[in-house]
Amino acid sequence: MHVIEWTNGFALGIDEIDEQHRILVDMINSLHAGTHGDSAPETPSRLLAQLSDYVQEHFGLENV
Repeated sequence: MHVIEWTNGFALGIDEIDEQHRILVDMINSLHAGTHGDSAPETPSRLLAQLSDYVQEHFGLENV
């Protein structure tokens, strides 16, 4: 089950940014799945760290 389901309504029409947003949605869904299943105890921390890094990178590019 996904927390966020990507729809074209989220698209900005800028391919590179839209792809990054799709990746963010996928990462959020992975984090949710990693906290609600039979994953290893370190999985949520690892996924959260990856998401944090990606968010900083993404929004750093958007802010240019």
